[in-house]
Amino acid sequence: MMPSNSQKQRPDVADPTFSTLDNERTIDEAIRRAQAMVAQFVPTDVSLADELITDRHTEAGRE
Repeated sequence: MMPSNSQKQRPDVADPTFSTLDNERTIDEAIRRAQAMVAQFVPTDVSLADELITDRHTEAGRE
């Protein structure tokens, strides 16, 4: 029995193509969509990775 489209499905890691609730067809499409969503809220001159690293170093220095 196949699960309905309303149920979350775990993609087969050997198969880069899968369906999601939002109809992305590949992992790359899902990543591009997520990046576009985040880009709406983060200025282009800001690196979230760099900010996270800085925050982690600051927190580690407090310990």
